Amino acid sequence: MAGLLFYQLSKLDVSAAFLRQLTGLIQPGWLLAGILLVLPNYYLEITKWKTLAGRLEERDFPAATAEVLRGLKLGVVTPLMAGDYVGRSMDFKKENRLSAVLLNLYNSMTQTWTALFFGGAALFLWYFREKAAFLFFPAAVISGAALLGLGFLYGLLPAFLRKWKPVQKYRITLPLPVKNRVIGLSLARSLVYNLQYICFYSAFGIHLDPAVFFIGINLLLLVKTVGGGLNIFGDLTLRELVSLHFFRLYQADERLILVATFAVWFFSVFTPVIAGLFYKPQKNAAPDLI
Repeated sequence: MAGLLFYQLSKLDVSAAFLRQLTGLIQPGWLLAGILLVLPNYYLEITKWKTLAGRLEERDFPAATAEVLRGLKLGVVTPLMAGDYVGRSMDFKKENRLSAVLLNLYNSMTQTWTALFFGGAALFLWYFREKAAFLFFPAAVISGAALLGLGFLYGLLPAFLRKWKPVQKYRITLPLPVKNRVIGLSLARSLVYNLQYICFYSAFGIHLDPAVFFIGINLLLLVKTVGGGLNIFGDLTLRELVSLHFFRLYQADERLILVATFAVWFFSVFTPVIAGLFYKPQKNAAPDLI
């Protein structure tokens, strides 16, 4: 997949003249807004983790922050982001670590569900906008998967699955208010992601119809969430490939799309990884009110 991205890049004219043009195109206000949206993005993720982790052991916000950032950091060097599960669970008591991993799995599933929900909506919008019959089937499948996924998150399982021993042993039981809060926070985080992409694309002079932005951004989030990358660099590859192939359909400058998509990844994924190398919470931090 990385080879395909490099092939796409080799066809683009990224010259010194383009770099000078890029400097003149940047709109600082939009760029600053995109960067600042990293803060609510991670505030929502840390709050989700604090809510879930608190079912096992008490966590204050600084401790939850450290675990989220450690998971990101370890995810750099582990396949399929397995380090995220290790990083978030290693501070728990030995007998609680498996439960912590399962809670993080539930957290990941809520974010995957939001990708399915918005991705299905994006595909239906694309179908109605372009009158393209071939889009109806994937839109229906993705939306159906989102509906089933929501039922699964709320514990609705077929009888044969409820009786399956692995499901009985590892099934996650959470109170309804906790599920509502975590799912709501995941939805809010996806909305923040949408705003971030719009801000960064606008910062680099990419101005498209809002519907096109919504479709492209949520297809990108769908593929990178459901398709997954081996690590954060695989995540970048998927983001770049989907954005290049979609937005070129609407005559956007592929070089600008490349730069803007990289900027989102750099500030939203790579920069927090670097922050995780240095962040150490105070051991006696006062409890927060979240």
